[in-house]
Amino acid sequence: MTHSEEEAVAVNLLNTVWNIYQSAPEEALVCLKQIKHSLIGHEQAKQLYVDNNIIQVLVRILEQEHAPNELKLEAGTCIGSLSYGMIYSRRFVGSDAYDCV
Repeated sequence: MTHSEEEAVAVNLLNTVWNIYQSAPEEALVCLKQIKHSLIGHEQAKQLYVDNNIIQVLVRILEQEHAPNELKLEAGTCIGSLSYGMIYSRRFVGSDAYDCV
């Protein structure tokens, strides 16, 4: 798969999760699992998702009081995978913020 194809898949998965996590949490869960599997151990995929604002999507899910626990667990696992490694954990926060991941 080319980089542009990978980016298209990543953007599509993120958009799907962003648009449906409240109305169709089961479908969002399937997408999050796909995202999780593409992140674990794949530094370029992590960069791609970070560049496409995955952190916003994952934090929004974790903030939702009524989101299913399994959905929150997958979002947290994705954040954990992204934060593994200094390069990506430093990108999550601005230069004037504390390193929270």
